[in-house]
Amino acid sequence: MRLALRPGARLVASTHLGDDVLRGTQHLLTEAGRSTLATHFGSGFAAGARGVVSKLNTSVSHLSAAKLWDDASRSNDITYYEVGKGTFEGGYSRQPQAEALTKLALKDLNKHCIPRSGVSPGEKIEFASLLTRLAVSVVKQGREQASQAAPEEEPLIGASAFFLSSDPDCLGRQLAAAASESPDFFAIEGCATAADVLEVAKVLDAHKKTMKVKTTTNWKGFEVEDKSPTEVGFDIPAVVMAAVPPCHEDFDDIVRAVADVPQMVCLVAPTAVADADRDRLLSMLGGKALAGASEAAGEIAILGV
Repeated sequence: MRLALRPGARLVASTHLGDDVLRGTQHLLTEAGRSTLATHFGSGFAAGARGVVSKLNTSVSHLSAAKLWDDASRSNDITYYEVGKGTFEGGYSRQPQAEALTKLALKDLNKHCIPRSGVSPGEKIEFASLLTRLAVSVVKQGREQASQAAPEEEPLIGASAFFLSSDPDCLGRQLAAAASESPDFFAIEGCATAADVLEVAKVLDAHKKTMKVKTTTNWKGFEVEDKSPTEVGFDIPAVVMAAVPPCHEDFDDIVRAVADVPQMVCLVAPTAVADADRDRLLSMLGGKALAGASEAAGEIAILGV
């Protein structure tokens, strides 16, 4: 599995954060916010970046830590009712379907009753997946806004996903949701040890593209196998964003682990990489790309392949 990353190319992995506890993800809740994000991502493409990463944490754990589920102070246009209208006489007001959202053709729009108390675990997962798909879609919009430059090769779209050792299944859900929007690569954050990389590899392997005979429930309530197999999973390369720098004692082990995983095509250090370390690490990666922090904030420089 390969990804067209040449030495000297740049990836932009920053977002419009502000001082909100959701760290940029709050912009996915409204059309105005999504427009702001699309403009921000578009500026990265317009500046000649080889790729732009969504860099938005849409995991259930992040949303829960920010207390999103019952926060009625946040407006949104992607759930079932207009926030705050249920407190007035006459009940609630249904959310009007925004034209911009209709064009995205995303499922689960205007379905969830959020915010409210007592949101079920299943609905949290569905809503987080919706935000993941929106995150990829706004990066796409940013690329479209910058497409007038007509580059020689179309720049890449990276979908951020966040690994938690305490809940590896959460990563799988993020990847599956992002894959439905067909990004060019995943940018997986949270790997601090080789063991973390191996857990991520298990998740990638569990979701690799294959043919599977699905089952459906008939009108009698029985599970019936489909007559022919269906293609499931995805073959999208992964860029691993290491959580520790090259000087850390675990970094070399992370490099070796990444080198052994076919789906992982690039390792990104969170800091700049010294020339001496670059040559050594590239030889350990065995043909996979190495990247590190660029001089410009929020940019990643491809150091070699």
